[in-house]
Amino acid sequence: MGKVIYVVGNEKNVGKTTVVKHLLQQMNNVCVTSIGFDGEETDNITGSPKPLVKLKQNDFVITCERFLDASHFSVIEAIDENLLAGTVVLAQCVLPTHVIIAGATPRAIELATKREYFETLIVDGALDRLVHAGFIDNASIIFVIGVQQQAEAELQRSIERVLRAFQIPLAPQSVTEVFRNCTNVCGLRSTGILEKLSPSLLNNTIPNQDKYEWIFVPGVLLEETVRKFRQTKFCLSNPFSFFANPQKFDNIYTMKKLKLSRIYVNLFEKPWYEEKVFKMVKSYGYEIFDILRADSQEG
Repeated sequence: MGKVIYVVGNEKNVGKTTVVKHLLQQMNNVCVTSIGFDGEETDNITGSPKPLVKLKQNDFVITCERFLDASHFSVIEAIDENLLAGTVVLAQCVLPTHVIIAGATPRAIELATKREYFETLIVDGALDRLVHAGFIDNASIIFVIGVQQQAEAELQRSIERVLRAFQIPLAPQSVTEVFRNCTNVCGLRSTGILEKLSPSLLNNTIPNQDKYEWIFVPGVLLEETVRKFRQTKFCLSNPFSFFANPQKFDNIYTMKKLKLSRIYVNLFEKPWYEEKVFKMVKSYGYEIFDILRADSQEG
């Protein structure tokens, strides 16, 4: 499996695609894709201008076939079907061009990582969609912080939620192996017996709750649920799917350990937030970079 880099932001239009453009310019033997819809000239929802995703000759892309200019791409294979956008393909750029990247499915991204055509896969993805789509194990994350609609308190919560997700410990290998192929909520007894549970059980008190040593959660886990089952360990498919502070609890683990490789900040709209954001990020032990550094290095 090649290297996988996810570029995520705390909200829309904070500069994710600018970072993706920078990575594409700096890397060779690279593929780009998106959970969502990127590469169009204006945002579909806000109508604001968006940077085009430009590919070099021999770069790869995973997108829906109908968005490709056949004169500039060679389709290598059809990977998956998107019910709304059509066939998702892996294609190689034969002439430098810009591209619309849209419709990639989680399955298409997972299958693409098993191909040997490229060394690095860059995923431009909104965090809210990736909570449900999931991340490839051992992926690197680039986090872009910006302010468009969020108030100060909301901005702080969104940043802390991301940074805290990286502090959730990895579940023991013996447990992750048991849950490896689970797609539903499952309970693991201390005897080693695995049982499929109804998702609604997480919203109600389960009699004799300690009969399950572990509960696997493939979707969102709420703080209220964790409080109800303090004697049970939770194993998350996705560390970003816990919508609270994991430091309050000692019974939350994750199947996938992710690496935060870099944080960019884009606070041009509200520069007075800069000092607070820098201080918050540094309190977690991370360095922060200005989005202009990526923008100015695109050649």
